[in-house]
Amino acid sequence: MKEISTPGKIIACVIAGLVSSFCFFRIGKRFLPDWLNFRAVTIIAAGILLTAILYAVFWGLRRSQSGSRSAVILAFWQGIIRYSIALDLTMIGFQKFFRLQFSTPLARLDMPFSSFSPEELTWAYFGHSRAFVCIIGGCQILGSFLLLFKRTRLTGVFILLPVVLNIILLNACYHMEWGESIQAIELMIALLYLLLCEYRRLVEFFFRATSDLPSISSMPSFLKILLRFSTLFIPLFLIWNYGPPDKNPWLTGKYKVGQWLVNQQNGTVNSCSDSVLTLVYFDPGNDCVFEYNSQQRRLFGHYLLDGNNRMTIVWHYPKNIHDTLVATLTETGKESTRVISGKMGNNNVRIELTKVP
Repeated sequence: MKEISTPGKIIACVIAGLVSSFCFFRIGKRFLPDWLNFRAVTIIAAGILLTAILYAVFWGLRRSQSGSRSAVILAFWQGIIRYSIALDLTMIGFQKFFRLQFSTPLARLDMPFSSFSPEELTWAYFGHSRAFVCIIGGCQILGSFLLLFKRTRLTGVFILLPVVLNIILLNACYHMEWGESIQAIELMIALLYLLLCEYRRLVEFFFRATSDLPSISSMPSFLKILLRFSTLFIPLFLIWNYGPPDKNPWLTGKYKVGQWLVNQQNGTVNSCSDSVLTLVYFDPGNDCVFEYNSQQRRLFGHYLLDGNNRMTIVWHYPKNIHDTLVATLTETGKESTRVISGKMGNNNVRIELTKVP
């Protein structure tokens, strides 16, 4: 039996202490508040971690143990790692099935899209698909269960690694709570540890084992290399040639309507009337939106702008709007202020726009 190194002993104990303490902390904080207050949960979780660290030091300093005895102890601590990961992620998976995750208050869902924080936006988006939430929860439960068996634990690691990595990336990119991010990171560390415990098998499988798939032996090597790199260069060339989606970046943005004239009559922008134009949006891809005093009253269209600043806007929603706007876009000399003057249907219009920072 190969002797287990001192760093190997310490790493196994510390990781076991981390995942088990975090698992208890998460469960205790949410599901056991009637029996244990937050302070008690924190003390017990810290005690679990401290116990693992102290044993790591004690075990690492001992020299008299046989290889078989050390292997049994290592298996025990690795078993704690696997059980803690499985319990923690299974709990999270079942929370998805019982709507304890990815739920957003109904009143919040009626708020404007731009008012959501990155975290609220993420929960609302993922929670919109019940099937997707259940699939992710099912992967967490399945991978966790496979982790508990010797023959399937590597399969469980492969299932859970992309799930946990996705959680880490979401937490980092969408500014989730730092506590959730730390817990996801410790789960990733534990999974990577279990993966590296199978290092020899992985190297043999991915790099040394002979593939049963046929290869094109008659093709010259340089041509094979060229074909492989073409999968990078062809998409890059096509996208570069296509150009950016924002053809008019100087125009793109949100604009408040200052003065608004229809057939030389001054419109009252501050009126509560539904027929008053208040906001104009120019988006990448030459899309535009005219908003009439309410998010429920909007015209959606596509605009074309030539080199002489001649603008044509064709409306595609609502379906009953057929009054194409043909106008000229001019600068007024004021900062971030532009004027659209032309004809929309049978009406002459002049719209003064001020860009919102």
